[in-house]
Amino acid sequence: MSADTLLEQYRHRDGGATPWALLMLEIRDDRITGMTSYLDVETLFPRFGLPMRLVA
Repeated sequence: MSADTLLEQYRHRDGGATPWALLMLEIRDDRITGMTSYLDVETLFPRFGLPMRLVA
């Protein structure tokens, strides 16, 4: 069985957190077989409805 999982990654900054990357994990037979990082957060985070800032 195969599946892909998309995770958002934030970086701590100025009392909150700002987008750092979207990570796509490739999963095959319950194991991570690959990872791709997408760094164009200004375009991708809003496209997926993700916040551009997390407040601590």
